[in-house]
Amino acid sequence: MKMTCDVIKDLLPLYVENISSNDTRILIEEHIISCESCKKELEKLYTPKELPLDTNALPLRKLQRTLFKRKYLTIFFSALLTVLVLIIAMGYITAPKYIPYSENPITITEDNRSVIVHFKAPGARYRISKSRAEDNSGYVYSISLWDSVWIRSVYKDPFKDFILNPNGETVSGVYFSSNDGSEDILIYGKDPNPGGKRITLPRLLLSYYALLAALLAAIAGTAMFFFRNHQRIKSIVYKFFALPAAYLLGHLCIKGFSFLSYSASRDFFAILLAMLPIYYIMLIIEKITVRQKVKAKQNKA
Repeated sequence: MKMTCDVIKDLLPLYVENISSNDTRILIEEHIISCESCKKELEKLYTPKELPLDTNALPLRKLQRTLFKRKYLTIFFSALLTVLVLIIAMGYITAPKYIPYSENPITITEDNRSVIVHFKAPGARYRISKSRAEDNSGYVYSISLWDSVWIRSVYKDPFKDFILNPNGETVSGVYFSSNDGSEDILIYGKDPNPGGKRITLPRLLLSYYALLAALLAAIAGTAMFFFRNHQRIKSIVYKFFALPAAYLLGHLCIKGFSFLSYSASRDFFAILLAMLPIYYIMLIIEKITVRQKVKAKQNKA
């Protein structure tokens, strides 16, 4: 069966792109040997096309820039989400879990007036606070221990023994705090307040910061409402609104709805770390929303 020129010309693009079958390629090559018209058509396909000098390339460049920006925003947005997930995951695995005294994590001994703490809990971190006794008989110490998923995975050995009074201070008493709202336990010395209770309370620092962030977000949100018809001013105010709002969302990611903390410094910095990617995500969402509104107005016009 002899192929017509129209059929061959329809097959030429496949031939040029090298996606035709071997039989088709043989038919085309045999045909162009004897057909000058199809041969010229093939040469045209192989010749790169150039845009005319008077072609306006500005729309193509704008489209290229738009596609690049969208790709950049998508990558940046995905990276921020990944960072946020990692921060939340690290916040979870490093969250301190305080060890109760019922697990017998430490013991106290005395040697030549040196009061020594013996740690038994593998890898557990400790905090020791010191204050002068009310009757000026010496110093009162409070010890708390905690671990975390991360600590249990990395640290396997207990701390070495620790001397509470290396300079010969008089130790009136040593308390163990479980940091769970229960009464501190006297594990060495005398009780300076017989019949009374000693409880280590959580710090309320995070609640003050959250209250301040909520107040600033409310003020900025009110300003956004008043300037809702002035897009430029509204956009500037939104950046101020997003900061405290991002802090509150960061608090929610790290602490949930709890504002109490026995390790306020650690929790505060974890919230700040979570706040940063949340803030930039909010800015990206606002930028995309504004663009969509502008396009919608242009389409209506």
